[in-house]
Amino acid sequence: MTAWVATQAAARRTPAIAIKHSGSGAMVYVTGIDGVKNQGGGRDKRNWQLWVNGTYADAGVGAKVLQAGDKVLWKFAPPPPSGS
Repeated sequence: MTAWVATQAAARRTPAIAIKHSGSGAMVYVTGIDGVKNQGGGRDKRNWQLWVNGTYADAGVGAKVLQAGDKVLWKFAPPPPSGS
């Protein structure tokens, strides 16, 4: 299962979470969660980031394949430092 499939499943739980996105398949991109939208490019701009098991994801949400027991976390933050 991809992180996108897991995110969609979590969003359908009660209480539901509204996920906005663009694209599809491996190229899907989360643009907002519960009305909080990405701010765009720049070091001080906040955007939704995918983290898996405490590490910044090495692939986009539509391409990141999860293993059993993986923990997915979405952070609304400026870009992480290099090497995160």
